[in-house]
Amino acid sequence: VELKKAISIYPAFTDVYNQLGVIYDRIDKPDSSIIYYTTALKYNPNDPTVHNNIGTVFFKHKNYPEAMKALHLFLALAFSVLLSSCASGPERRISSNPQAFGKLSTADQVAVKEGRIREGMEKETVFLAWGKPNSVSVGKRNGKDLERWSYNTLRPVYVNTVGVGMWGGGGWRGGCGGWGGWGGPMMMSSMVDYVPSPGPSVEFTSGKVTGYTMPSY
Repeated sequence: VELKKAISIYPAFTDVYNQLGVIYDRIDKPDSSIIYYTTALKYNPNDPTVHNNIGTVFFKHKNYPEAMKALHLFLALAFSVLLSSCASGPERRISSNPQAFGKLSTADQVAVKEGRIREGMEKETVFLAWGKPNSVSVGKRNGKDLERWSYNTLRPVYVNTVGVGMWGGGGWRGGCGGWGGWGGPMMMSSMVDYVPSPGPSVEFTSGKVTGYTMPSY
């Protein structure tokens, strides 16, 4: 109820549509889940988390063509996020916007170079420090225009995997890399996957920072 109330106030709040999609997926209402995910993508078509979530629903209900389409989009967007996070973002944006950087105070120039923001900063300065947000939502607070910028990050998740080779072998007796009893060598290894997760967010009132959050994992 509270989530639906939130989108009645802020119709472009993509995070809420995504959360509603998750809720309906968990109670096995895939049609409603897909509707909310699709609405989230209408407002923010470049959100890898939503593409991942809607692809999972399609896969669970055996709509494999749509699942593969969502997977390809998720991988492309996640890779883009990873590349941008690996690049030296502030320096690149400063070199592309020298006039905007030059008019800043010395303290704010240092903050931007270090990727820091503060209350009272203007949107242009936050862009120099943090870059383009993954999603933007707007609304009102106490009669003033409110805008929220949300950023995604890629969080590493470590997974143990077991693979079976193609050649024969004897029974398994324990330990990694032993012989599988079903006719192939069993290899156990660890791999790391990167899962899109909510990252920092910043709120602006009348065009200036009034608050921001940083994720704690």
